[in-house]
Amino acid sequence: MDTGCIFHLYDDRGLYLFGPKKEYLIDVWKEFYDDVFVDCKNFKIDVEKLYWIDGKDDDPEDLCLHGDIVVTIGEEIIDYSCTVSAAALRMLRTLSRDHLPTIGEQMLPCCGHTMIANETLDEVDIIGCDDGIDWTVIHENSMVKIITENENTVYIYTFSIRRKFYVLYIW
Repeated sequence: MDTGCIFHLYDDRGLYLFGPKKEYLIDVWKEFYDDVFVDCKNFKIDVEKLYWIDGKDDDPEDLCLHGDIVVTIGEEIIDYSCTVSAAALRMLRTLSRDHLPTIGEQMLPCCGHTMIANETLDEVDIIGCDDGIDWTVIHENSMVKIITENENTVYIYTFSIRRKFYVLYIW
């Protein structure tokens, strides 16, 4: 009552927590993480090694940083050498947008040889070859649903802002 938080409990569809400060919801997250947020550990990215295509520690002429990446999505482990500069851009975009598997725009692209900026120069598309690893990212009900190429599905919980209230959805 002291925090001004509001909750709405569904019978089998989860719990919405609304709070005027993000910190209140983070406190709930920390206190009940192991009990409620079991599926939150289902997505992890490890960078094993970063390098330029010619093997040098630094190459100012090369715009594509490469690396050996290990992505864990649920029980599935994806180990792939990709263009991490393009992969990072694509993954950052999924914070606010859905992503459907697309040839030449994979989440872990083999290469990113073509860069196309928009007219205002505030966004760039990086397009590569047909090789790479991809997965689906869909935003639903304050959660992010990830579906791998092998049809494995995990959910990640998110915070969102709704009219001066922060929302944490637990499912």
